[in-house]
Amino acid sequence: MKRSSLILFGSVILSAGSFSFLSGGEFAANTNIHPYFAPPAKLHGKTLWNNVGMGRYQEELSEIAKEPMTQSNYWKMPAGSFRNFFENPPPDNIRLMVREILIFSGKKNMALSAGVTAAAPFGEIRYPERVNDGDDSRQSTSYSAPALMKQNQPGSYTFTFAKPVKIDSVIIKSGRERSEENGTYVHLAADFSIQIKDQSGKWVKIKGTDIKGNTLPERKVTFAPVTVKEVKVDITGQGTLMKRTPSVFTKYTAPKDIPFQVTTLINRPPYNCFEDSILTEDDLKKYQHWRDSHPNFMGFYIGEWDNDIMHIYYGRKNVEKLAKKFASSPTIRRSFHKMAEMMKTREGFMKALKYYFDCIAESHFRDPAKLNFIDCCRAFSHYAQEWGAKYCIMETTCNGYQRHQPQMYFTRGAARQYGNAWGWYIAPTLLGKKPPHARVPYTDPDYTGKWALNDAGSKGGISPSMNKRDRYLAFLTGATTIWNEVWPHAYCMPDGNKKAWKLSPHGEVMKEWFDFVTKNPDRGVSYAPIAIGMQWDHGVSPIVGAHPFAEGYPNMRGDMMNEAVLRTFVPSKMGLGDQDWGMSETPYGDICDVILPAPPSEPVGMNVLKNYRVLFLSGKFDPDKKLAARLQEYVKNGGTLVINVKQLGKFLKSSFTGIKTTGKNMDVLSPVLDGKNKKVFALKKPCSFEIVSVDNADILLKDSAGNILLTRKKYGKGHVLACTVDHMIHKEKEPMRNAFYGAWKRDLRFPFMDYLFRRLSDELLPVKVKGHIQYGLNIRKNGMWVYLFNNEGVKKTAFTAQTLDESKKAEVAVNFKKLSVSSVKELRSGKVYKVNKDNTVKVIVPPGDVAVLEIVCRGLK
Repeated sequence: MKRSSLILFGSVILSAGSFSFLSGGEFAANTNIHPYFAPPAKLHGKTLWNNVGMGRYQEELSEIAKEPMTQSNYWKMPAGSFRNFFENPPPDNIRLMVREILIFSGKKNMALSAGVTAAAPFGEIRYPERVNDGDDSRQSTSYSAPALMKQNQPGSYTFTFAKPVKIDSVIIKSGRERSEENGTYVHLAADFSIQIKDQSGKWVKIKGTDIKGNTLPERKVTFAPVTVKEVKVDITGQGTLMKRTPSVFTKYTAPKDIPFQVTTLINRPPYNCFEDSILTEDDLKKYQHWRDSHPNFMGFYIGEWDNDIMHIYYGRKNVEKLAKKFASSPTIRRSFHKMAEMMKTREGFMKALKYYFDCIAESHFRDPAKLNFIDCCRAFSHYAQEWGAKYCIMETTCNGYQRHQPQMYFTRGAARQYGNAWGWYIAPTLLGKKPPHARVPYTDPDYTGKWALNDAGSKGGISPSMNKRDRYLAFLTGATTIWNEVWPHAYCMPDGNKKAWKLSPHGEVMKEWFDFVTKNPDRGVSYAPIAIGMQWDHGVSPIVGAHPFAEGYPNMRGDMMNEAVLRTFVPSKMGLGDQDWGMSETPYGDICDVILPAPPSEPVGMNVLKNYRVLFLSGKFDPDKKLAARLQEYVKNGGTLVINVKQLGKFLKSSFTGIKTTGKNMDVLSPVLDGKNKKVFALKKPCSFEIVSVDNADILLKDSAGNILLTRKKYGKGHVLACTVDHMIHKEKEPMRNAFYGAWKRDLRFPFMDYLFRRLSDELLPVKVKGHIQYGLNIRKNGMWVYLFNNEGVKKTAFTAQTLDESKKAEVAVNFKKLSVSSVKELRSGKVYKVNKDNTVKVIVPPGDVAVLEIVCRGLK
């Protein structure tokens, strides 16, 4: 080997005759910037697509169509939303239809010699004698009348024999083949049972004959032989077996040069994803050929699947009312019942979500990789990608209580964990207090007077400032596609008496932002050195609180920890009424992603973990052997693991964690001290901890009585930071009483997390940002960008125009620590800053505004 040769192993560089250790700090074992995730990859030639619909209002948009921001668009099928891919959707009118019933004793059909009667509670059954006449053609069908609108038509057939007979199987030939004779049937006997009378004369089901969800036009049921004189076939539900085909959308001419989607919304009410259907090999091949011949096909736009499954969750106690509300078919109603039963437990909710996903995938030609899901209120993007999706979208709006940063932490983290692109959907809706003149408390900006939620007109919706900050954060943090709801009504407005529209204040925001991203396309890579590792079934709603899935499940200590982590990084602004806030200042910066280290497939890979300097476990964990081995591998190779005493399990030994547990708990004696007996902070709320002893570990925090609260164990090239405080939160259990927010006070802080994240932020970031500001970093080849968001000084309700309080300008100092900085420029204004002797620049950010500093420097590792 030549002396100049290099070997890259993990994040350690070995060269002949020398050895370089990782640079690190007291808390983080490795503070190097590199290696890290790659910048956003190109999607069909571009790293950013701004999606606006230019198909409608072409005359009004004629001038705006000249704007570059309208020309970075992708396409969707002109037919709009396809609610299903069926050639033959289910009929609205439901009937009970039976062509033949065969009752066997061995190989002999005993039904031929029996008398038949029939009954139906909502009508009559005509021609019951046809079910045992030996003719199973469509012309010899018994049916119910009248038909019911999207409602099961129950009914029964009773067979009476001249003398007792022994029977052991029944064949039911139900439904009617469609007139086009394509192999599909309507009015199938989907739910039925075979019944006999017990000793008291009551009809009871024969064991093993209670059939649910039958999709076969000829269904045989075998059972242990019984001797009967009467037997009843009781039918309680109908179904339709439909044919699925890609011809619904492949008949359109798709573009060859820009990305496009097919908008389906099959999962939305009435939930056609649950319909039974057949997919022939020929149709599957047709779809695959069409997909492969359109490499710019982004996939099927699914929509807000998180909100849609919650309709079922909230309606689970009255499924029939839910089905009636959505005019759902009997087949769909059966899925509602199935999911409602699953959703009785938190574990069952995850099963119901997987069932829902699988039904959506089945409806879309068994191609989960082409499903594009939106997360609106909940963080389901990890789940979708674990199950095979390749692209997810987060939706932000500003309903007065939302937190856009945590939404980004989840979606970006999921995309990075699974190696996919992600998008940001901006919905400019604002929820406010309902004034007397308003139809609804939700409003959108409507400058054209042609939009549905136009109660407040141009004064409605979120502020232009909020729109601007969402756009910049989406670009800076790595979103590949931007979606713009309420286009063009929120972004365009009349121009005097002219037919053609001009840009509204929201439109001017979009124009300025797009001009910026066009001039500065190389955004580098959004830097998040901390991975918040949450439990698989976290059920978090990043916008409103970490109550698991909804308020129907117990709120455990792990769930409270999840919420505490989010509130620590993004302090809550609850209690601001209908003000539009979506982002918060944070002393640590936007420096974290949320990943799920223990999905069902296998623990998160080292190809992902190696990009994070710190893995902070949040929530309930009991690592199995595989996860324990992965955590040890991560630390051994230079990572820093932060773990709580309640998360250790039995496979992480003291030789790795640095502590030996006792199972005994006591209260922390305030104040909390560091390893040198210096006061760090006092507790405002009581906390409990588990008594431990150290195993060759350093004590970083202890209480006033000397009890161990936080330790550091050096393991391989990394650190294990073990905290003995129960989930790092206060002692009292304060359950979240509302789905929108917790009982915790708005200004509640969590001192152990606050201390830890401050120390990690100081060690991991190459700059120090001082001031009341939201900030983050983008690492670039010749240095970095530092973005500064002033979220203060903006007043906007759902029914009033935006006003800015100029006194709320943010005065920010950015210190470059040990970096050798050659230039600093604010990219939006073009202003060049001179670096002071203390290696600091001072920046003023107006209220509700954004600054992006370009720092050209040496010294980034």
